[in-house]
Amino acid sequence: MNQGQTLFAQVMAHAPHREIQRCVQRYGGDSRVRPARVLGSVP
Repeated sequence: MNQGQTLFAQVMAHAPHREIQRCVQRYGGDSRVRPARVLGSVP
């Protein structure tokens, strides 16, 4: 049962940022991410 943080959050807290970025690059984790358009969403 979840006692605070999820398993993903625990792994992210202990993994070095370089390793995470390397996995994102290797597996195309950012391929479908669109940039947020802040100015277009503000009335």
